[in-house]
Amino acid sequence: MTEQQTNSKALQARDAIKRSIAAGRLQAGQRLVISQLARELKMSPVPVREAIRLLESEGLVTFAHNVGAQVTDFRPQEYRHMMSTLSVLEGAAVAQTVPHIRQQTIDEARFYNRHLIEALKASRFAEANRFSTLFHRVLYRDCPNRYLMQTLNEGWAKAAAVKGAVFGLLPGRVDGLVEEHEHLLQMLEKKNSPDEVEAFIRAHRERNTEAYLRYAQQALSDRAATGGPRPAGSSSRPRES
Repeated sequence: MTEQQTNSKALQARDAIKRSIAAGRLQAGQRLVISQLARELKMSPVPVREAIRLLESEGLVTFAHNVGAQVTDFRPQEYRHMMSTLSVLEGAAVAQTVPHIRQQTIDEARFYNRHLIEALKASRFAEANRFSTLFHRVLYRDCPNRYLMQTLNEGWAKAAAVKGAVFGLLPGRVDGLVEEHEHLLQMLEKKNSPDEVEAFIRAHRERNTEAYLRYAQQALSDRAATGGPRPAGSSSRPRES
């Protein structure tokens, strides 16, 4: 296998492992066994080992003494900092999109919001998460700043993996979510100023983050109380680091 082929396989393995983390199939603290992953991915151990190094550089994998590679533990303060940064980036991306946004884009976002409502009513939270993601991403699809969009999309991919590492695709906040989405669409239709739109998105995202962290701490406490699996090295509550 050439070096170029190995690099390509490593990126494929990285993306596959990241998807498993985001979906909750690989959870925080879980050991990553290279031989097992190689069998599952139908690859040799070499690109899988490189994929794990790439995930370590992204902060999704850590190495522990006498344990080896494992999915990074969930740290609320780090998650809060990550989401705070992403809310700033998303607010800026949509604000820069405001002069260019089309009614077709707003209609598509409203379509996703309607399906989000249906998924929440049916308690299909993985589906709801997908529609919420689509709603937000379509709003900055026409952003002229390509570098900002790339940075933002990479950040959301990492955030999804960090979140999924502990809880999978479970609800963080339901109350007020779709109503705030609709209010944002109305702001865009009424041509509110970019500054107003940016401030609203940042506040919306920050409410989501705080609600999710409350949910996360309760879920970890419930898991500990029932004797369920916990991330390696965790106490009864998430570490604040």
